[in-house]
Amino acid sequence: MSTENTRYFKPFDSSVPTEELEITRLIFERLKKERCLKEDERESIAYRIAEIMVAAKDMYTRSLPRLTNVSGESDSPMDDDLLGLQMTFQHLCDLMHEYDSSYLQALRLPPPEKKVEAADISGAPLEDF
Repeated sequence: MSTENTRYFKPFDSSVPTEELEITRLIFERLKKERCLKEDERESIAYRIAEIMVAAKDMYTRSLPRLTNVSGESDSPMDDDLLGLQMTFQHLCDLMHEYDSSYLQALRLPPPEKKVEAADISGAPLEDF
């Protein structure tokens, strides 16, 4: 498997079961069942969605307790925890950008409509139909 172009990452080629892999499998099955998106892009799109969902869950379950520090989850000053949160947000933004780019490539766009031009010998401008 080539990892040069991550847009074509194929998570089902991985032998390690992960949260992302299970979510990917479930989303992929629905995409396939409903024949949604380009066939060769479905697995990659499903994985991108799974990455975002798992990252968001991790942010909620790990970063939020450190920020609130209700039960002593953080030994760091608030400035350090905010810096860590900023890095987490940046990672989430990167994942969302990768998804957005992949999704736009995977869309099945209808063929462009052909405009019918009427013969007009009067010289008046043509109106769009």
